[in-house]
Amino acid sequence: MEEVDPDSRLIHARPEQTNAAIPFPLNRRLDKLVALLQADGKGVYRKDVLAALLLDAPSDLKALSDLYERYRLATVRDAAVGTGDESDPDILVLGSRRPGRRPAG
Repeated sequence: MEEVDPDSRLIHARPEQTNAAIPFPLNRRLDKLVALLQADGKGVYRKDVLAALLLDAPSDLKALSDLYERYRLATVRDAAVGTGDESDPDILVLGSRRPGRRPAG
């Protein structure tokens, strides 16, 4: 078992690799959320935004279940950040993504 000081900063805890595949529109959403923070001068990476979202996830069963159900019923449009292609509301344009690390702000 690993011991850790419960009052130490979470951001400084030993990182562990996750291996989660997510739907590509959510992957693009993550990129957009990172870009929003970087445009505000924050030096963040995708892992930082994911960690922040996980920290804010509810831990009571009802709220977590409701959140999961919302995800299950969500459409691609629900994942959009911004409006996409205004000329055709039935087409959502998602930017391309090159492999590799993204630069921090």
